[in-house]
Amino acid sequence: MNNRKLIAVIFFKITHSHHELIKGITAQANSCNCDIAIFSIFSADDQENGEKCIFDLINFEKTDGIIFIDSSFWVDKVRDYTAELIKEKCQKPVIVLNSLLTEKYNFYNLKISDKQYIHEITSHLIEKHHFSKIYFLTGPKGNFLAEERIKGYLLAMRSYNLTVKSEYIRYGNFWTESGELLASRGLCNGGIGRHAVFIVCNDAVLGGTV
Repeated sequence: MNNRKLIAVIFFKITHSHHELIKGITAQANSCNCDIAIFSIFSADDQENGEKCIFDLINFEKTDGIIFIDSSFWVDKVRDYTAELIKEKCQKPVIVLNSLLTEKYNFYNLKISDKQYIHEITSHLIEKHHFSKIYFLTGPKGNFLAEERIKGYLLAMRSYNLTVKSEYIRYGNFWTESGELLASRGLCNGGIGRHAVFIVCNDAVLGGTV
C-alpha cells in the first residue's frame, strides 16, 4: 500500500524561470516521502477559455495539499477562477507564494523577499559597470514580490546617492508583454540614452524585449 502523501502544484504556464522552484519543491517532497503532481496549461493561446479547463480535471479528493503558484498567472480572470475552484473543491491545506489573493480564500501565504538579490544586482551595475542612470521594471503594483524588489533597487541607489526619478520605476506583469511594451516604446537598445540601463524582473520579461 502506498502511504506517500500527494501534493498538487498548480502553475499557470511553466517557464524556465520556474525551474529552480520546481527543483526545490521536488527535493523537499522527496525528503518528506511525498509525491507531487504538477498542473499547468500547455499553451497561452486560449488562456481564458479552453486551456483553463485543465484545472477542472484535478481530483482534489485525492490530494493531501495544494501549492498554488498564483503569482505565475498573468491573466487575472484565470487566476481568480482557479482560486475559486480550489476554495470550493479542496478541503486540504493550500499554500500560495507571494500572493495578492485576499484573505477570503484562507490560504497560507508564504512570502519570500527578493529585496537582497535586487540590491546586489543594482549595486553590481553601479560598482563594476559604473552606471548611474538605472531604470527598474518590476511586477504588478501592490504585489509583494514586485514591491520588495523595488525596495532593494531603491536601497542600492540611495546608498550610492544616485538620483531616482519617478519615471525610473515601471510596473509590469512578470510576463513577456511587459518586455514587449518596453521595446515598443523605444526604451531598449539605447532608447533610454547613453550610460543608462534597465533592470527587468525576470527572464520572461527580458525575452519580450528581444
